[in-house]
Amino acid sequence: MQILKRKLKNQINMIIIKGIDIDDIDSAENLKDIIKRLTIGEGYYFHFRRENNFFLTDEEIRKFRNEIPAYLNSNGKYLIKYKIDDERFDSIGFLTINEDTYVQILALWKYFEGVTFLVRVNFLLGKSMKKYMIR
Repeated sequence: MQILKRKLKNQINMIIIKGIDIDDIDSAENLKDIIKRLTIGEGYYFHFRRENNFFLTDEEIRKFRNEIPAYLNSNGKYLIKYKIDDERFDSIGFLTINEDTYVQILALWKYFEGVTFLVRVNFLLGKSMKKYMIR
């Protein structure tokens, strides 16, 4: 696992996590620990990118395609923003933090090729994210 930190603006940082083997228990636990340490507030905003099915079995695709949107909608909000077809799309979501959140984040990480977490750092940023989510 490789972790890169980049400062974007005043008090806004980006952490890039590469080389995660989500099927390796130690790697998955390290990822959950990093996410827990970065948790601020009541939930996370996400941007998801789904491009192909290279890393999933057909059974996993069928399972995740139904379960992940249902979980996100029942514990927050989920919207597809741009869809090429059933396999390739960009979406956004908000997930309220509860006991199950960190386990579900691993499923999100496995299903989507790209997962961007947006952690609210102040009220203004939160309002901006909500506006983006509604558009």
